[in-house]
Amino acid sequence: MEGEAGTGGFASRFELLEELGKGRYGVVHRVTERATGHTLAAKVIRTIKAKDRQQVHDEIAIMNVLRHPKLLQLAAAFEGPKEMLMVMEYISGGELFERVVADDFTLTERDCILFMRQICEGVDYMHESQVVHLDLKPENIMCQTRTSHQIKLIDFGLATKLDPNEVVKISTGT
Repeated sequence: MEGEAGTGGFASRFELLEELGKGRYGVVHRVTERATGHTLAAKVIRTIKAKDRQQVHDEIAIMNVLRHPKLLQLAAAFEGPKEMLMVMEYISGGELFERVVADDFTLTERDCILFMRQICEGVDYMHESQVVHLDLKPENIMCQTRTSHQIKLIDFGLATKLDPNEVVKISTGT
């Protein structure tokens, strides 16, 4: 955790811009890093309950361990009294699923091979790191840009670190 979500921490380093998306987790905004001008994304999560705060801490811990080009990277995290902010790399290409079902996109076998290979690379790295995603679904596979065939796996909110010496049965996930 880098610091306060309020005026002294996040706001002094980043400019909060337009909303990119909303879900059960909170709201994602585009942000600009003041010092460099780099575009990033900030997930703002309401954490009034201790359980919600712990879940975000767990997600941050997992993302700090996972450093791979096929996985969404965490740049910074901030904690305030009622919310937490996760600053991550900005991915502009939208969901892979939306792209492949679009009328103007012709999905070839070669495309499928490229996408599947990248998904497997990301999952393989996670498993080598003793982490399971537990929420791998089309909405959590994003294209880096609108035209690129490069993808990233996102949303590590349910991801769990496993102990290889322990038998685990998990009843959550999708």
